[in-house]
Amino acid sequence: MAESIIVHFRTEDRQLVADAVEQMALPIEHIKPTWRYPDREDYTLTIYFYDDMLTEYEPENIASVTEALQGMPGVSLAIEMRRSSANKGVNDASAFALRLIGILPGVVDDAYSAIWTRQEIASFAIKSDGGFLDCYRTLQPGV
Repeated sequence: MAESIIVHFRTEDRQLVADAVEQMALPIEHIKPTWRYPDREDYTLTIYFYDDMLTEYEPENIASVTEALQGMPGVSLAIEMRRSSANKGVNDASAFALRLIGILPGVVDDAYSAIWTRQEIASFAIKSDGGFLDCYRTLQPGV
């Protein structure tokens, strides 16, 4: 099982997005582009194009994305965090998403309650449910 976040980009150029992902992740399927990160056997993330926003999002969620992005996304990616990787996957997803939207303008939907900009993630902003991806973190014993 996995938890997912969605990265929405302004660009409509899927190849540009794929090229950016391939700078950081290893392709694992070429027919339906899919990547893993890091490029080791014990990877924590699976990344793939996400084309279901209009059928899976509620109208108010679409409005939140388009407001934050200042328009409809041209390309979106899903980043799945492997549950077995626990907080390492969450940390990897945070770093991966931040680096990706540093390369290509975009926003991140945490698929829980908030849309995050690069500035909010980088500045460790706190929203109603905590910091970026805190909703997926697990408490560690003794912490």
